[in-house]
Amino acid sequence: MTASLCFLWAMLQAAAFSTTPPPSDAPPPPSPMGAVTRLHFAMGQGVSIATAEAEGEEPPSEKWALRLRPMAQLRNVTSFAGATTNALSVGAVRLLLEGRAFDKRLVFSVLMGLSTDEVDGGSGLLDAWLSWKFGRDATLRVGQQRVIYDMISAVVRSGYLGITRERFASEFGMSRDVGAALYSEDFLGMGGLLAYRVGVYGGQGRNRAEAKRFGLLYMARLTLRPFGYFEDTVEGDVERLERVRLAVGLSGAYQNHVARTGGQSGEGFDSFAFPAMHVYYANADIMLKWRGLYVAGQYTRRASTKAFVENGSQRIWGRSGEGYVVKAAYMLTSWLEGAGRWGGQFGARRTEPGLAAFPKHEFAVGLNAYCIGHALKVQAEYAARFSEAKVLYEHWLRLQMQVVF
Repeated sequence: MTASLCFLWAMLQAAAFSTTPPPSDAPPPPSPMGAVTRLHFAMGQGVSIATAEAEGEEPPSEKWALRLRPMAQLRNVTSFAGATTNALSVGAVRLLLEGRAFDKRLVFSVLMGLSTDEVDGGSGLLDAWLSWKFGRDATLRVGQQRVIYDMISAVVRSGYLGITRERFASEFGMSRDVGAALYSEDFLGMGGLLAYRVGVYGGQGRNRAEAKRFGLLYMARLTLRPFGYFEDTVEGDVERLERVRLAVGLSGAYQNHVARTGGQSGEGFDSFAFPAMHVYYANADIMLKWRGLYVAGQYTRRASTKAFVENGSQRIWGRSGEGYVVKAAYMLTSWLEGAGRWGGQFGARRTEPGLAAFPKHEFAVGLNAYCIGHALKVQAEYAARFSEAKVLYEHWLRLQMQVVF
């Protein structure tokens, strides 16, 4: 059934979007402004329009470009915690608009999340940033953006191995924020062997403008790829390349005068009414891809400088703790992948009681059917959470179809 669906989609794509290319000696039609206009569509990459100077440039420099790419996820979740329940929903609907303006080094991006689970701070705005590439070793990005602090936050949502992110990543990871980042994916020109990213952010997450005591989030990340650059923003190894691809990442962050219990996440509070509390972060991760095999692991720790702060009888707890995940996948055929993961999160000895009591371990195993790579895939996953004593707390069966146009 799944193979038939994949074949049908591939045939429809070829019929609807393939055109006979013009002869190689036939010049593209000029636009009214004297530039060449190119229109391109590819499944998973969206529709793009680009203009290039028509006179004498080989290859022509596309200074103006615009790309529109929608994504949708249809999800069904059956929960077996207590009474069996079922929910059919649209897990995510996203609309990406990005492009270049005036110069190919100037890039802008606006990403909207249209489903209810992506509305935060009263808005579905996910990304709104502008970047300028100074050269191979430095690109500056300013605006609301992903804080790429660890391996999990670097992976785009459409490239997840499982249907959802690991639970500990929602607690100890970092979400989008407003700020500035300086980075390079090929520092010193060694074929992508070394990458870095440093950033300064507001520290309250996305779409939040509450006044607070002055404090910022400072982040730095270093990635080593011993065998050269590869796409480490997508999980799994659908391409099944012969070349070994390995990435090892180390990162750290510091946030002063936090106004949310978990630093960048958690419940907000009036930072002016309580003594100052600061937060430290540390992370290490690794990713390996080889001939259809994917193995990855990550450890993250967050520590508040105080277990809690008080104002009279009111107490605000920090959320100190640690989390980890180990996951693996293998392409059983050219389109079918088996995947699984084991992870957990643990509160510190003195931390917010709810975090300390939260189920500790998480397990998931599933199958992914790739019709057109991650652009069109069907996923089935069984997941469960356990207490520290390995007692089953709740478990689910999830099904999802993802389409990225």
